[in-house]
Amino acid sequence: MNVLSSAIAGGGPLAVIASMITPAFLIVSTANLIGSTLSRLARTVDRARTVMADIDAARKDGNTPAEQADRAALRLYGRRGALVQYALGSYYVAIGFFVATSLAIALTHVLGHPNSWLPAWLTVAGAVLLFTGTLLLAFETRMATRMLHAEIAGALDRA
Repeated sequence: MNVLSSAIAGGGPLAVIASMITPAFLIVSTANLIGSTLSRLARTVDRARTVMADIDAARKDGNTPAEQADRAALRLYGRRGALVQYALGSYYVAIGFFVATSLAIALTHVLGHPNSWLPAWLTVAGAVLLFTGTLLLAFETRMATRMLHAEIAGALDRA
């Protein structure tokens, strides 16, 4: 066993730092999910704004069927935006739990309670929130796919 391995195995300061690295990987992974989810939200907002403009144009032209179709699409974009917003909230809170895990690891070692369950429970809570956010995005993705299929079918019917 080399010097670094024996220092970590011995439970000293290097062991604490090594333990604190694991939540850091979860934080980075969750941050990547936040970045891609923010991109999804931006696209949803942009598309909703386009549909709002289409509603105004259809109203001015007296095109009631187009206005009704656009209103239905706008409601779906609102639901999609809400799902993405809830997923983002889950991811942000998960990061908070992972940061708290790092702090709990340090505190349990400083206070002399190396077998404390607090870091494990905080990690599990963060993982549950990651799972929740991912489920919400799966529902949003399914909704987006259904909307796309409906738009394609409508375009083919008009052609």
